[in-house]
Amino acid sequence: MASEYFLHNFKFLVSKIKNIDIFSFFIGCIAIFCFSEKHIELSSLINEIITFISVFSVLFINLCYQIRGLHTSLYVTRILRTICLLGFLEVIYTLFQIIDIIPNHNHNFIFSGSFSNPTIVGILMSFCLPTSVYFFLKSPQNKKWIWKILSFIFLFIILLSESRTSLLASQIGVASVTILLKRKYLKNFLSIKHLLTSSTLIIISIIFLYFYKQNSANGRFLIWNVSIEMIKEKPILGWGKDGFNANYMNFQAEYLCEHADSALIQLADDTKTSFNEFLHIAILYGIPASLLFLCVIVFTLIHIYKNKNLEHQSVLLSYVLILLIWCLFGYPLSISFVWLIVLFITLYLMRECLNTLLYRTVCLVLLSTGSFFIPKILSNEIANIKRVITKEIYVSGSDYALCKEYESMYKEGNKKGEFLYDYAALMHSRGDYDKSISLFKECSNYITDYNMMLLMGNNYQQINKPDSAILFFRRASKMIPSRFLPLYYQLVVYQEQGETDKAIKIAKTIVNKEQKNKDCPKVTIIIKRAREYLNGLHIY
Repeated sequence: MASEYFLHNFKFLVSKIKNIDIFSFFIGCIAIFCFSEKHIELSSLINEIITFISVFSVLFINLCYQIRGLHTSLYVTRILRTICLLGFLEVIYTLFQIIDIIPNHNHNFIFSGSFSNPTIVGILMSFCLPTSVYFFLKSPQNKKWIWKILSFIFLFIILLSESRTSLLASQIGVASVTILLKRKYLKNFLSIKHLLTSSTLIIISIIFLYFYKQNSANGRFLIWNVSIEMIKEKPILGWGKDGFNANYMNFQAEYLCEHADSALIQLADDTKTSFNEFLHIAILYGIPASLLFLCVIVFTLIHIYKNKNLEHQSVLLSYVLILLIWCLFGYPLSISFVWLIVLFITLYLMRECLNTLLYRTVCLVLLSTGSFFIPKILSNEIANIKRVITKEIYVSGSDYALCKEYESMYKEGNKKGEFLYDYAALMHSRGDYDKSISLFKECSNYITDYNMMLLMGNNYQQINKPDSAILFFRRASKMIPSRFLPLYYQLVVYQEQGETDKAIKIAKTIVNKEQKNKDCPKVTIIIKRAREYLNGLHIY
């Protein structure tokens, strides 16, 4: 009997795996598993461009159907099963990393999955967990076991990822699925007693999550404070699509100088995102654009909640809530598979819309606008792929051949920050310091960061302009005050120029400076050299 029961359930499992959406599975695999440790930048670009083409193509076809008053088929249950299957494959990949069968892409964590860090694994799991709970609640009693097991597996990976936002988002998603599927819970939940209990638990959970990784949370507060300073300066139109990368680190430097006694100074780092999509959009395109994005999410939530006739209302609502939580504390819009989730929600809601003239007009406007901008976006992505491939082809060859290739690409790449950055860094490594300085100055309109300041300082040091070198090393130190390298470079310049008093002052600063990472070998060497310099002058 036991063997018959196992065989029956095994057949059920196979039937569920076979009953998936093949297109979603194929594109999902690319968006999730297209990552190479040896070719990180190239694999990421390929991942982005294929996902982008897929999203646009599906939207294009659906908008054309909508304009004609027709609907395309959307196999919702199959797509939801596909999401769970992709999550399960990611779990297997992650577990293989933990036991060292598959290499880890990020050695700062026990695993990174098929991504650059475990937080992105947490984002995927936070969508998978409510989906498996949804199927658990909807399945017959004798079929619940597979979804129960999957739910515990997804929760286990979320806990392993140590991502607080993943835990918060997934639990809110599970709660929304449970409450909407079991409407009797909703009445109980809305009672004063349960509201007080729930509010207390939420407050306790938030306090616990804050103190669990207090430094990480405070680091977010620093980034948000600096982001708000940027928004204050250009609140309506924003800084443009390259505005964050070009200006954030300069604003961080100024903010930390103005708050020199702040405990947040030690938490500053090289930042590429605001860790809040609403702030990030406000920086790039202004507060009105950010409010519009928020309104779209809120309107979507209200529409789904009020529309009780939606067959998959609970899981759809949970997805939008999860997306909202991640937009508040993370960077979901820079993750490829999140755009597939957004596409799924969009197609679902499009299917429910009425074929009114206004709606068809909106579809036509979206289609026309997309057709205008998409070729430009694709052209930009293809140029990025060409740049990365060129760099990888010549990286083991001669610098001279690579320089010639970059020179030929300059005319079409001189408005792209990544290209200018790579070109300037190459010129620095070849010893063409004047050319490197010129390219970095162009690049500063698109990207400005800590490493650029160090390279610029070194460029000026090599062409014997110590004052300019010191200015850039100081700028790097202001951007990330906890780093020792900018101070050490200043020490070297002052030693070369024979400015003993200034060199002594910097050496003392290095020796007495608080270490953020006491086990860092580079920092240990820098402190040792500074102490040796002071000892050589008999300064103790």
